[in-house]
Amino acid sequence: IEEIICNDSNCPPVLESKLCPADSFLTTSKATYDDEQIPSSDLDHRNSNDVVPNKETAIEKSNLFLLPEQTSYCVCNASVCEVPMCSPGDVLHLVDNATGLPGACCSIFVCEKSEVCRSVICPPYEETRCPGDSVRLPSKWTENHCCELQQDCVCSDEDQCEPVFCPPGFQVQVTSRATGRPGSCCDRFRCVN
Repeated sequence: IEEIICNDSNCPPVLESKLCPADSFLTTSKATYDDEQIPSSDLDHRNSNDVVPNKETAIEKSNLFLLPEQTSYCVCNASVCEVPMCSPGDVLHLVDNATGLPGACCSIFVCEKSEVCRSVICPPYEETRCPGDSVRLPSKWTENHCCELQQDCVCSDEDQCEPVFCPPGFQVQVTSRATGRPGSCCDRFRCVN
């Protein structure tokens, strides 16, 4: 990988986003200096007419300190790290531990079948639609939590059946009685004169 050094003035925004791995972001900080970092030669070799230098003046005059004013570097972004939610019967396994360094900021986890479930063969789970007058009950899990079992469709509440109104001079006639099973949850009517 080619090393690219830049600061705010020469790092185009498009380039900035490509400098760091997906699990980190580019940040910039100003360089800070301690008194110990200022060469004593800058403080000692002055005559009485010189103004006492402050840190910035000493650093500017120093030929030994050629540090950039700003430094750009990648920092881990913990908000992108995800731990998967495993289904019942699965166990969370750590595949790769995070180092805290960009490119390896997040630990990697996978969901795998538990020892109990590895030898279990589950029935196929096919999500089929219920007729318009019914709803599917929530899925259930087997006692060992290895298989998700699809439940049947059931009729919605009787209140879901629309009332039938006929125009004046017509009467309501039942064409088929409800069986209470999906697809036949409500009586069917027609208006006759």
